Amino acid sequence: RRVHGVVGVLLARREWVCNLVVTESHSKRVWSISPKRYWDFHPPARWPAQWLLRSWFSPWNCLWRRHPAKHLSGLVCELHSQSWAHITAFLEVSPLSFHQSGPKMKEGVLWESLVGMGRCSQSTLNTCLRLPLFLCVFGVLVTVGFFLPIQFYNAHFSQWMMLCYAIVGLGLPVSCCCVCFGRAPLKHQQARWFVLKPYCLAYYRTLHTHRQDQVDGVILFEPGTMVTCDTSFSFVLATPNRTMELCAKSPSEATSWVVQITLTLQQFEWQLSTRFGSCAPVRQPIYACPLIDGHNMFTVIAAALAAANRQILIAGWMISPELVLSGNRQDPTNTLKALLKRKAGQNILVHLLLYEAPNAVENGSARAERVFEELHPNIRVMLHPKADVLLWSHHEKVVVVDQLVGFVGGIDLAHGRYDTPAHCLAEETEGACWPGKDYYNPRVAPLSDFEFPHTDSFVRTEAPRMPWHDVGMVVTGDAAKDLARHFLSRWNLHQRELQVQLHHQSKSKPAPGILLPHYDELPFDIPMDRPAPTALSRSTSTSGSSDGDSNRSFWELTPRLGASVAITGKAAFSVTTAVFQESPDFVEHILASLPVGQSFSATQCQVVRSGGPWSLGLATAEASILDAYLAAIETSHHFIYIENQFFISSTAGPAVRNGVAQALVDRLAAAMRDGAVFRCVILLPNYPEGSLTRDASSRTVLHWMYQTISRAPKSMLAQLEAVAEECGVRVEDYLTISCLRRHQRLPNGNIAAEQIYVHSKLMIVDDRIVICGSANINDRSLLGDRDSELGVVLEPGDTVFTKMRGKAWEAGVLAHSLRCQLWAEHLDVGVGEVEDPCSDHVYHGLWRRLSERNTIIHRWNFHFMPSNVVQKLQQWESKDYRWDIPSEQTDTNPDHSLTQVHGTVFHYPMNFMAAEDLTPKIGTPEYILPLNVF
Repeated sequence: RRVHGVVGVLLARREWVCNLVVTESHSKRVWSISPKRYWDFHPPARWPAQWLLRSWFSPWNCLWRRHPAKHLSGLVCELHSQSWAHITAFLEVSPLSFHQSGPKMKEGVLWESLVGMGRCSQSTLNTCLRLPLFLCVFGVLVTVGFFLPIQFYNAHFSQWMMLCYAIVGLGLPVSCCCVCFGRAPLKHQQARWFVLKPYCLAYYRTLHTHRQDQVDGVILFEPGTMVTCDTSFSFVLATPNRTMELCAKSPSEATSWVVQITLTLQQFEWQLSTRFGSCAPVRQPIYACPLIDGHNMFTVIAAALAAANRQILIAGWMISPELVLSGNRQDPTNTLKALLKRKAGQNILVHLLLYEAPNAVENGSARAERVFEELHPNIRVMLHPKADVLLWSHHEKVVVVDQLVGFVGGIDLAHGRYDTPAHCLAEETEGACWPGKDYYNPRVAPLSDFEFPHTDSFVRTEAPRMPWHDVGMVVTGDAAKDLARHFLSRWNLHQRELQVQLHHQSKSKPAPGILLPHYDELPFDIPMDRPAPTALSRSTSTSGSSDGDSNRSFWELTPRLGASVAITGKAAFSVTTAVFQESPDFVEHILASLPVGQSFSATQCQVVRSGGPWSLGLATAEASILDAYLAAIETSHHFIYIENQFFISSTAGPAVRNGVAQALVDRLAAAMRDGAVFRCVILLPNYPEGSLTRDASSRTVLHWMYQTISRAPKSMLAQLEAVAEECGVRVEDYLTISCLRRHQRLPNGNIAAEQIYVHSKLMIVDDRIVICGSANINDRSLLGDRDSELGVVLEPGDTVFTKMRGKAWEAGVLAHSLRCQLWAEHLDVGVGEVEDPCSDHVYHGLWRRLSERNTIIHRWNFHFMPSNVVQKLQQWESKDYRWDIPSEQTDTNPDHSLTQVHGTVFHYPMNFMAAEDLTPKIGTPEYILPLNVF
């Protein structure tokens, strides 16, 4: 439906004013006339008086009475009348009325009460309203009526009274008297044009310039949004991150706004209570696909960006404009900035949110802002925080394309993150796979000199790169829209903060607010032949659990969709084609970019996050990621697998508050006491990113990780060993902590070894539940009032029957396939060999056996590697622990041959640096920082 013409007609009646809106739909005109009382009509101060006079006193008045159709047709033909902003305001119509953000619920002028306004008593209010009315009417009658003959009153008395009331309405807004509408004087209120949409309340700051691309603000409705009446003329709209006091022109108008906003809030799912206190409800079913390592993640992101038709949203801790996403890694046309420039040239808006804290860490965001803004006007960049927030950061990583497809995980679009499942230490082909700064090893040299992205940080022929292991997730449908809502909420909040803080004079001028697209037209449809989701409780599972698990309830929100088979091959293409049936370009681009054997699976998805006052403007911090971790651990049945960059939790001491490690201890201890088989595998970096000899922050992180795991009085191992001794079992039968390493010959002929840096933030429970995002296991990421984080909780949609502890188990297709792919990569075995993670063959025969053998071989050949032998920093710096070893110095013992290394799994060194004080030393910047920073 589109607007064909808009006309306002003032009838020369005693007390009625009518609106006329002409629309056209399928060549059929629809005329609608809605009556309005004259006292609800509050025209602008500069309403064209001649237009009013002509409507009341011209001969057209008689024409209206005799031939209303001809009169209306004549007004429609007056093009200059249709273009008046005053008429559109009177008709309550603006460009947002027909915007893609959804149908208009209500529209009109409201006055926003500014900060520091006081209240007026009811008697003062009545006086303030009656006095200007009396003075204006009396002044008009005396001043104007003095020059009119008495015959005029006899013939046009009703029209004359209507004109007097109109003048009163024009005089009220500019009256020097105190017109408070239940508030302080009018000078403390600002009139704005508000438009109520299904998911937001948008507004213009001025009443006469309504342009779709110049919306001044958007208030997104989130769980907890409330509207309450304040006085007879005003009401309060409160969201988790903003509160507005709004005044209407009459009590009836205020009541109308309150009722309409309340009905709008009650009609949509985001107003319902959400699990874990999250900002988003549980979406079921949606389609998702895991992406392992940077090559797969960047390839699919590039395909989605290339298929964008409307909007691109990108947020990250660090973004490198020269990052090569896909294709020939020597071709500059394959870089992120080249791709975004091409899409911006196609009139697609690109919005980037960058984190910058120059006083805390240098990540090149200032340069990235400059580079992106110089590419095209359609690329809009915002840096936050502009104020000095030294301790916390925006750590989330998210990409949303057209609000149809969203990417979330632990990987930034930055140098050093690209890697393949092979995790090579050096170039293996003539063409550089890691050009410039992409050849990255923080142990050798930190990432710096961002002005020269094509220059190597060190001599790549003499030192290896540090491989980078990461996991991301691509989600579709409503889950992608929830990711977009989070981005839009941050964008609008930061824009308002920058305006208030007078940062508009900086190079990065805040861009206009963003509206949501039409939420009623879902672009992702579930195939009609799929059955509706039904609840799957723990008791209906066919796993055959033991008595110790029979009383443990599974998550209540666990759907079961379709057949219990994996979706691969042609079946995957058919299902995904149905998903993207309204976006055929996405089918061609995204499906072609998926790794071999990967496909979309139906899942139940919920977006979770960490955010607080400084990052999201929330009065109460949201820690839904932490709540999801604790709930998944508590309700686990057989198995927990964790990959994370950090592992700092409450078992380290009272200084750490998150309870992830303690929840693991409680669950493992319960399994020990019940005599049940339960496995927990944790994969961590061999040592923190950076140089232990150069960076005090790396040593401090290592200190807190060891305190959590084994060195604090109430550490994980200390508690578990006490329970194991009591129950007569071994801790290693329940818990294994590992890391990843690799060795390779360098171009100079030497053999080098380096850790594969585990940067993923992933937990898989029972091959059913997946938590994937940007949050590390530490207080910074999980408490909510510190770093901002974003993630997703995925539960089974499509299911597959597999084995758990040798018995049948109904696992989720996505969770099971992801865990099997990861273990097959780490252990260098087939996917079918790791089907049952709880079996002795997989847990002891593969994971623990290969970890122990690989650790022994590397310790024998590479004396410098982090191991239980190296317990002092002085040993780490000595000559005996060189970077690499010449090939002729390798051991000739077959048992110590590097050819016997299988996979990349190694034991985590529990006694590494055990005799060294890793806490910050006096004189270092880390010494003056509070403990909660780490």
